[in-house]
Amino acid sequence: MRMKKTMTSKLLPFKEKVGAAKQVEWPGGQGGKGNEGVTQVVQQTRGAIGYIELAYAVQNKIPFALMKNKDGKFIKPSPESVAAAGDGAVGQMDTSLAVNIWNQSGEKAYPISAFTYIIVYKDLGYLKTKPRRSHWSSSSPGRRAPAAGSSSHRRSITRR
Repeated sequence: MRMKKTMTSKLLPFKEKVGAAKQVEWPGGQGGKGNEGVTQVVQQTRGAIGYIELAYAVQNKIPFALMKNKDGKFIKPSPESVAAAGDGAVGQMDTSLAVNIWNQSGEKAYPISAFTYIIVYKDLGYLKTKPRRSHWSSSSPGRRAPAAGSSSHRRSITRR
């Protein structure tokens, strides 16, 4: 989905022909299901491109390309460059946390990035133990996220 959004924002013919929905009709080639399926198709097809999660690519030592961001810089995907994309969206979070972080401004921002949301009930009275707010991003596993190829949220986002 992120790759399709990036392509439709940059190329009008791509937007008109393919679109940016979760399931689209590609004009050619073949698709793969999930990170494993996409990786297999790309590795077996000369000249193919695909989009997989950064953590999966890092953990499986899969090479990836630098992408040109909104500021014209070619950026390597990394937990830091994804976090920089999140920083670029903080100003859009005045009324809602549901913002896109793909193609954000910022010299170090990776252009194909997205938040992962966790939805919880306001009333957690049914739980025996109350979770702490932003536990993952502020806990020890959250601080270890970059080592696993994932990005943890910066304070500017967790304060929202």
